[in-house]
Amino acid sequence: MTAGAVEQHGQTKRRRALAMMLVLAGAGLAWASSRAGWIVMTVADGLQPARLESVIGATWAAELGPIALAMGAAVIAMLVVRGRFHRLVGVVIAVLAGAAAVSPIRVLVTGVDENRVRQLESLPVRAEIADLSLTMWAPSLALLGAVAGLAGAALAIAAPGTEGAAQSRYQTPAARRDDVRAVMRDEERDGAISGGAAAGIPLNERLLWDALDAGEDPTAGADEGPDNSGNRPGLG
Repeated sequence: MTAGAVEQHGQTKRRRALAMMLVLAGAGLAWASSRAGWIVMTVADGLQPARLESVIGATWAAELGPIALAMGAAVIAMLVVRGRFHRLVGVVIAVLAGAAAVSPIRVLVTGVDENRVRQLESLPVRAEIADLSLTMWAPSLALLGAVAGLAGAALAIAAPGTEGAAQSRYQTPAARRDDVRAVMRDEERDGAISGGAAAGIPLNERLLWDALDAGEDPTAGADEGPDNSGNRPGLG
């Protein structure tokens, strides 16, 4: 693997790790929001004293819990897929994150619908609702999770070279020999080792063994100097 390929592979791994952390954080925030109270109110039905009740996110936005679980499952999928399938998972995450943002945005913009509260809480007609209020932080938590999920999805979709970097780890011996021969044919080399260094290719122990396996001498010409007559070898 060349120095450029190693660097690209490292960048891809870091980008994938960041994408997974963002998606996982988004899933966690969406789940936490689904368990938090979005709406707080005082209810009096005439049969018992007025009581304080709340509507949690999972009741007001029933999709949040399943979306959070699906995003968590997508993180697992990101660990095992590569290339176009990795990007496909990123698209799925983007759709999930977008869906998670709908209810929080709607309630933050339009406010609380009392009729819907009555329906969700199955309140009788005689019940009176007072002090109906929205807890701003709870839906904002879900919205923040959606943003994190979208950011992670964007990284997953845009990550370059994922499939190629993964495949290069399992390069066949024949392909490695071809790479070694290409290095050995570097026209600017003084020897195979210095030529590889000039090409920016790290010549480690594995490359030396691959050179020998390819029938090349990795040290040929590297340390040869003038002979006793002052001429360099091969020049007469």
